[in-house]
Amino acid sequence: MRVRSSIVINRSIEMVFTYVSDPDYFIPGRQVEEVESITYRFLFFIPITLRTRHVPLKWNRQSPAGPLGVGTTFVQVMALSGVPSETFLEITEYDPPKTIACKFSGGAVPPGEARIVLVPFADGTRVIETMKVKGGCYRLIGPFLTPLMKRQAKIDLHKLKERLESLPEEN
Repeated sequence: MRVRSSIVINRSIEMVFTYVSDPDYFIPGRQVEEVESITYRFLFFIPITLRTRHVPLKWNRQSPAGPLGVGTTFVQVMALSGVPSETFLEITEYDPPKTIACKFSGGAVPPGEARIVLVPFADGTRVIETMKVKGGCYRLIGPFLTPLMKRQAKIDLHKLKERLESLPEEN
């Protein structure tokens, strides 16, 4: 299953990269738990409503400490309905201020990869986000989950745009 989304943010490429590659971006307090109901049509005529839940991280541990780079790993703990769940991430590509990518697995998250590419665009930056989810059952249910993942990716990118454009541009 592969989902790709993009958006233009009216901020410099350096500012956007600094924000999306900051491990503290994921700290508690910057995120809130959100529940959203999404209705889509299965086989074009059967309405199905699914509830999605964005769960904030409780904590984020980086290893080794220090600047990010290829091979840097993170353990992230989130609590879904009060049950803690660990996700493991490893940075697989790091090319400031253009690209950051990681692979992830564990907990409630299926194994996969995420990649963010930043491209200068007019007075801003085009953010291109690609997520791939791997695994046995995801080959079967991918056609049903892909529309939901695409919608959630667009929502997340719009929230990122709102957050960054509300901050003052750094000189």
